[in-house]
Amino acid sequence: MFDPRLVGLLIGDGTYLESPRITSCDKEIKDYIRSRYETSVYGHPFYTSDGRLCETLGIKGIRDELRNIGIYK
Repeated sequence: MFDPRLVGLLIGDGTYLESPRITSCDKEIKDYIRSRYETSVYGHPFYTSDGRLCETLGIKGIRDELRNIGIYK
């Protein structure tokens, strides 16, 4: 399967029906995605009460992969 970790993250904490994106405050997750895919930031990042930066990352170039496993559109 195409990147099972990313697929699980999208299903659990993201959206994949139109523009694949995920919202996370977890640095490890954001670093994982950014190290493997081209990304863009949607909306306005914000800091949580415990000081973590929360961002919505758009993930570019994966629509065909999501379509191939039957979860895109």
